[in-house]
Order: sequence, then C-alpha cells, then structure tokens
Amino acid sequence: MMPNKYDLIKKSKNIVVKIGTSILTDIIDGYPQITDKHIKPIVEQIVKYSDARNFTIVSSGAIGFGMSVLNLKAKPKQLALKQAAAAIGQNKLMQMYDKLFAKYNKVVAQILLTQTGIMHRQRYLNAVNTLNALFKLKAIPIINENDTVAVEEIKFGDNDKLGAMVATMINADLLIILSNIDGLFKNLNDKNSLIEDVSAIDDELLKIAGSASKSTTTGGMISKLRAAEITMSAGIPMIICNGYDDKIIDKVLTLSYRGTFFYPAKKTLAPRKHWIKYNLKPRGKIIIDDGAVKALKNNKSLLPSGIVNVTGDFDAGDCVGVYNSNNEKIAKGLCNYNKFELLQIKGLKTSEIKKKFDFYDADEALHIDNMVLIN
Repeated sequence: MMPNKYDLIKKSKNIVVKIGTSILTDIIDGYPQITDKHIKPIVEQIVKYSDARNFTIVSSGAIGFGMSVLNLKAKPKQLALKQAAAAIGQNKLMQMYDKLFAKYNKVVAQILLTQTGIMHRQRYLNAVNTLNALFKLKAIPIINENDTVAVEEIKFGDNDKLGAMVATMINADLLIILSNIDGLFKNLNDKNSLIEDVSAIDDELLKIAGSASKSTTTGGMISKLRAAEITMSAGIPMIICNGYDDKIIDKVLTLSYRGTFFYPAKKTLAPRKHWIKYNLKPRGKIIIDDGAVKALKNNKSLLPSGIVNVTGDFDAGDCVGVYNSNNEKIAKGLCNYNKFELLQIKGLKTSEIKKKFDFYDADEALHIDNMVLIN
C-alpha cells in the first residue's frame, strides 16, 4: 500500500526547492534576460514557512545570467566560454538572492558543489555537516554546481540531478522541482493529460518525457525523471510543478498544487550504498563468471575466484563496475585491491592466494557492504 502523498507533504520539515533557468530568465528580443519576477513570490513563500521548516535552494541560472550580461543568444559550446559565463553569472545570481531574502532579514549562504567533491566520502560528509550547521543558524543555503571549474567528464550533468543529490545528502523530506510546465504530461498538447502520480520510473515513462528546448537550459523532463529515480530510491518524495505560478510553494504545502508527485520507493537503499550508486564513477571494470553473478544477486560479496578479467586503471578503494560475460553491468562498488593485484589473484581460491601473495589481506574483492547491484 502506497503512503498518502498529502501526509508526506504535510509532515515535510526539510525541503529542497530546485529552481530552473527558465524560471530565472525570459527571452526578450531574442536574448535571455535576467528577471526576478517569478523568484520574488517564491522567496516570499519560503520565508513564510521557514520558521517551521528548513529550506535549501538548488538554483540554476549562473550561465544564463552570464549570457545575459554578455548578450549571448545561445549557450556557448566551448567549455572555457561556458565557465567564463558561469563566473560572471554566479555573482549576479547570488546578488539577486541576497537582495530578495535580505528584505525579510534572512541570511543566504552560497555553496558550490562539484561531482568530484562529493565522490570523496569525507568531503561529502563535510558538505552535509556544513548544510546542517546552516540550518541551525536559520540561514538559507543556495546551491549550484561549480561550473567555473567543472569539466564535462565530472559534471553532475544538470541541476535536476544536483537537486536530487542534495536532497539525499541532507535526508530531505521533499524535493520540489520548479519547471516551466505543470509536470509530466502524456501529451504536451493536451492539458488534461497530466500524470499526477508516479510510483516507479519505467521505459514507457521515459519515452513520454521530452527534452529541453530553451537555449539557456541544460536538462529536460528526462533529467527530472532521472532525479526522481535518485530521490525515490532514497525514500524521498519529489514533485514537479510550475514555477511560473506565483503561489506554487503555498499550493504545495497546503495540498492544492497541480503537478506530478513521485512516491518514495518501498525498498530503499542504505545511505552508503546510495552514495556509491549515484555519486561514484567507476575507474575500472571487472568481468565475472555466472557463479559470481548468482552469488551477487543473492546478496553475497565478490570473491577473486569469480573474476574472469580486469580492465581500467584503479587503486584499492576506488570504484569499479562489475559486468557479466555478456558485458551487462551487474554492480558497482569499492574494490579492496588495485588493478595489478586483482589481475594476479583473479580466478584463484582464497587458500591458493594466501600461499602465493603477501599483499592478500581481504577475502573479498568487493565486500557486499561496499557494493550495490544495478537493476
């Protein structure tokens, strides 16, 4: 039986609000222009509920604001130009939030995150501690990806995913994604085809989702569904709704909103496994035999005896992907050995390895506690 979505919303005390670039900019005379007309009422409503709740804002817009200052019609394709636009726009973005919240005597705090930063477990925990300290101080964290230094290979990809990652970091009760439409529609041309409730992300739902069309944005509806996968697996509900509605935060918290609600999954991942699955990028690849595949699916650790081959370049403690003989990804996790050690002990039984190698100090190549299956 699914939980009552209205009960989940009413009880939410720790809320992440993701604000997209489309809410922050308008296209005027062919150019993206900075506007706070949609942000003002959002800020006002956040302040209204902030005594009883903690709010975190994940805000897009740094590159879009930079484009506005530079009079660019489309997002630059060159990485250096994107980073330059972000460097210019991030300052403007924070000035806007600071000014709007200062009107209500609220302090804002800027936090810039990178994918590599939260891939490191201690840095991840440090970020969590900083956010919790800000909540105690009743400050409003404004979070964005650090686009001025991130390269494409290590980016979150879009701020929908960043919003979901932040929600899981702080164990939020609710993620609200403010978009330029009411939610997920079966048919964008039919206003009556809004999908109001989603309990699982499947292939059919992904096919329905569209992609971004505005020149200033990164994500689209597919990126929002990917964000929902992250939050749902952590037991956190998510709502997609229209940020152009001046009363949208009010409507969500008074249960009168129009949008798409994503229910938390019945079976959720433990925080460490969630961090491994959604934060870490594998540096190597391990091919395993059918017996090892069966063992992993029965919640067992991966032993060296089940390893067929090893590729990539990784050290002990790095994340690796685990694949079957058909090159299908089965799992990912933290490896107890580096690549060269694993190549020497692959296929061998524990008793054989102990006799031959003095570096052998763990029975498992990947321990079940440091590994997560990929569905």
